[in-house]
Amino acid sequence: MLWHEICIYSNDNNTATSTDIASYFNNKYSINIDRSTVSKILSMKDRWIDLNLESQETSVVRHCNVKFPFLEKVMTCWVEQMMGCGIILTELLIKEKAQEFAQLLEISEEELSFSNGWISRFKMHNHLCSFRFHGEANSAPLETLSEECNKL
Repeated sequence: MLWHEICIYSNDNNTATSTDIASYFNNKYSINIDRSTVSKILSMKDRWIDLNLESQETSVVRHCNVKFPFLEKVMTCWVEQMMGCGIILTELLIKEKAQEFAQLLEISEEELSFSNGWISRFKMHNHLCSFRFHGEANSAPLETLSEECNKL
């Protein structure tokens, strides 16, 4: 990990300033790390040097099991279909559709609630993000958009 390497380099080169260290790593890895970032890393030097790079605790990605994988799979397929058709999805629409699928799959509301946490995790699992339309894009009549595109 870069911050571990920065701390080791700092220990080996006691006279190097944060600016020198930033320049060294910018040249070495073709990145743009700032002096202040190096200073922040070095302020916690003991923590980064003691870190066991081989342990699973240093893993950046943590896999969480989904409680209802079939529902998640169905919802993912539905979202992909809707996006493929050019339909704009809202969080409320996704939640309502998930509730419909949950009823069809006989998943009770006690077992699964479609809270803000649920929608945020669903969006994270499926790499979905929100967009806010401004200006003319916000004023477009979404109901007749496909008809208007055909006219053009």
